[in-house]
Amino acid sequence: MRKYVFISYSTKNQEDANAVRYYLEKNGVNTWMAPYDIPPGDTYAKIINQAIKNCSCCVLVLSNASQQSNWVPREIERVINYQKILIPISIENVILNDMFEFYISTNQIVNVGKLNANSPELQNILAVIKGSMGETATVDKRSCAEQVEIGPSTLQNTLSFGNYFYGPDGEKKPIEWIILKEENGRKLLLSKNIIDAVDYHEAGKTGSWKECSLRTWLNTEFADQVFSKEERDHLIESERTETKNSFYNTKDSGGCRDKVFLLSVEEFKEYLEMRQTMAPVTPYALEKGAFAHEYGLWWIRTPGDKYGMQAYINTVGKTTYEGCYQQRREVGLRPAIWVTDTFSEDHELNGEID
Repeated sequence: MRKYVFISYSTKNQEDANAVRYYLEKNGVNTWMAPYDIPPGDTYAKIINQAIKNCSCCVLVLSNASQQSNWVPREIERVINYQKILIPISIENVILNDMFEFYISTNQIVNVGKLNANSPELQNILAVIKGSMGETATVDKRSCAEQVEIGPSTLQNTLSFGNYFYGPDGEKKPIEWIILKEENGRKLLLSKNIIDAVDYHEAGKTGSWKECSLRTWLNTEFADQVFSKEERDHLIESERTETKNSFYNTKDSGGCRDKVFLLSVEEFKEYLEMRQTMAPVTPYALEKGAFAHEYGLWWIRTPGDKYGMQAYINTVGKTTYEGCYQQRREVGLRPAIWVTDTFSEDHELNGEID
């Protein structure tokens, strides 16, 4: 089973909680944090309880706001009930109220104030967390501020290519594509935005990428609608190889060729995971049902924890390996394509993403 740390926090301390999450993730620790890791369509209470029950330990971002939160006291009660290791990190001067004094007075509260990866306190916390998972701590010593990357990518150029619905009134705009890779006279592109909300597979069916209705639609109706004949001539058909979910030992064997496709988790890790990966959602995709908590969720073609479940990228740009059912309109679409190098000679190169 996948090992991870549950992060309990008040949304009033969102920036600090994000910093803790990124610090742990950058140092090889998997995390679970609401609302980002709650599968679309599920209830908070059920999923949070399951996440606490299955976590290795819990980090509490302790503040005056967390003591007043409706959710944090309930989460800490569950942590104690399930006899999980609890690590309170105080980000400000806090006088414990009666409830929190009852819950955590026997725990050592680590006062970190402004989060800094070079602080011995934070590095000791990392060692305790990794020890609870049976691992040895190795530390990325950049500051937390340097590690936290908020917003969509600023590292790649973009190209405008094809046209698709953008506004709720049927307005169309050119699609912006991030250039992920250039090799052998071709470019790998990924849409900058989540442009639509489409089920992975049609109602009542489950299946692999090769079998799914989303693949069929992308390579027929979508491609014909989005790209002109001249643009379609620049699209390169490429092979989909096997993709594995390493946490749950599930896989999709690939074995097909596409002009329009989804990234696998391996491709996501290679091109995006160590960069800023959150995706804005277009008004059209929101109208179609895509979920957004500042940024959105988007499909990848790697399977989830069991047959019929599909992994996706969450709103903070991390892979949700458990996945969700393949019929979830809340998960959006970021298509990928390979195009010829000569394509950029005919289309606008936009420079860095704003």
